[in-house]
Amino acid sequence: MRLRRYIGIGLFVAMAALVVIVLRRFHLTSATELEYRSMALSNANLKLQVQMSERERVEAALRRPRKAADFPSDMPAKID
Repeated sequence: MRLRRYIGIGLFVAMAALVVIVLRRFHLTSATELEYRSMALSNANLKLQVQMSERERVEAALRRPRKAADFPSDMPAKID
């Protein structure tokens, strides 16, 4: 009778240890994946900020009035 009780307790402890091991491995894997995704998102955000800055610079340059010196001198004054 005692042997059965100890076997039952031993199986319970072994199963609990297995659950702890599996959960710990899952946690470490998910934490690593979360860190990787966070880095990828940060890189994408940085690239987007660079693109936005470049676009603002180009749009500002397009809004500035052009001077006559910016056009070639051999360009006809009027196009028919």
